[in-house]
Amino acid sequence: MFDSLWQDLRVAYARQEDAASWKRALRVATSQGVWALGVYRYGRWLRQQRHPAFRLVRPSHFVLNKAAEILTGIKIFPDVTIGRGCYLHNFGGVVINGDVGEECVLVQGAQLLSRADGRGGARPRLGRRVYVGAGAKILGGVVIGDGAKIGANAVVLQSVPAGATAVGVPARIIRRDP
Repeated sequence: MFDSLWQDLRVAYARQEDAASWKRALRVATSQGVWALGVYRYGRWLRQQRHPAFRLVRPSHFVLNKAAEILTGIKIFPDVTIGRGCYLHNFGGVVINGDVGEECVLVQGAQLLSRADGRGGARPRLGRRVYVGAGAKILGGVVIGDGAKIGANAVVLQSVPAGATAVGVPARIIRRDP
């Protein structure tokens, strides 16, 4: 848990390039994306603990998760997997009900959803270093390849290969990087 959280903090700190070090640290500490990921990592850690005493502590994650959702506008389902170094950019509208690879960036309003509205449908999977633009929706059991970019407000209904850029409603591939 702490390794992944530390990596998340390092990525968030590195993205604040334009400020002095103390201002960068303050921006990271007040970043809603960091708060939401911290609560998510805490919940994952709690789920891995097998000692019976942790059963008493597990409800704390539910309370923290709901508080983080209200305060940040970021909803992360507890059973998803989020890789290290993920960066949730900006406040609000982010919903994660799919697996996210390492070093991915999700911007305001980005949503990863099953087509069954969270009732057991296939969920999307993002590879490593995927960028999901503002307002983009990725629906169903699609796979987004490593290094792919999803444009703002795109609606992705089909898988996107590695290194490709997808835009539009429904999303279509406009560029493939070699």
